[in-house]
Amino acid sequence: MNKIQLDFWNVGQGDASTITLPDGSLCVIDVGPANSSLSRWFSDSKRNIPDIKYLILTHNDADHVGGLQCILQAPNVRIEKVRLLAEATKNGNNRAVTLIEKLYGKVGQEKIGSLVRQEEPLTLGSWNNYTLKVYFPNFVENLINHSPNTTSAILALCYEDNVCVIWGADNYLKTIDEHIPGEGDSEMLFGPHHGAPLDFEKEEQKNAIGNLKPKRCFISAGNGYKHPNIDYIKILAGIKCQAMCSRLSTHCREKGNLKKAVHDSAGYYSIPLSTNDCSLQCCGHIRFYLEDGVLVFDEDSQGHAERLEKFKCQFPCQIDQCCN
Repeated sequence: MNKIQLDFWNVGQGDASTITLPDGSLCVIDVGPANSSLSRWFSDSKRNIPDIKYLILTHNDADHVGGLQCILQAPNVRIEKVRLLAEATKNGNNRAVTLIEKLYGKVGQEKIGSLVRQEEPLTLGSWNNYTLKVYFPNFVENLINHSPNTTSAILALCYEDNVCVIWGADNYLKTIDEHIPGEGDSEMLFGPHHGAPLDFEKEEQKNAIGNLKPKRCFISAGNGYKHPNIDYIKILAGIKCQAMCSRLSTHCREKGNLKKAVHDSAGYYSIPLSTNDCSLQCCGHIRFYLEDGVLVFDEDSQGHAERLEKFKCQFPCQIDQCCN
């Protein structure tokens, strides 16, 4: 059995995820904003921190790379290789770009490469039958895009020839759909844009998410953009995609009392939790495994889902039209 561990970190506005490789080292994809949970974990001198074999930064916005300073200052963190996007846009976050320049002092220029692919997808690493690839952008796509969001890298973890997990960074759903191969039915979509894709309200983008057909979508909540967006949750429900929200709730996690407004994220919208295939799991940090390309969740995530099912939402369903 080919098994690999993935963690989606609860960093509020921003993205951060890790893949634990068979040798115990990590592949890190974005690090969240300054003082993110991931950066604090790396800087904890009491922990035995695994080596970072691959550090991948999809684009240079502060909510994706802001936690890097804390990681670079940690004396017990070792970084073997770095991949980042040299953005050609004029709207890049200068503070983030300056921060990334500090990588050269920590890692060395010879270990830092580009995320821009050539004619074929760029392979970042392979483990057993899993391969992490960059599908966007190529040189021209990176050059012509007008903002860091629309030029941010799109990655996918594949098992054999099947796409399992997609990282859309802050890109458009349409762009993700155009570049990710296959007929949809991926196990997990990460984002994009934390939980409200920039283009999700347009009809053609609704078609894009319908083409991708992820079984689950991880949404970063609790940020200035008021993510997740209830309309995007409805769209996901319409394709039977289970939304997984990063905003931990004391009420629904410990007390199971969903008759109250539990928090200002997806759980607040009273999505039905057990009557159909588009239930919502609010669990903060999400850990799961891919076993032969299929998602399997850890005991904490699975137990939380079972508690949510036990304490069913007692509000009227707001998304019946999406579920039927």
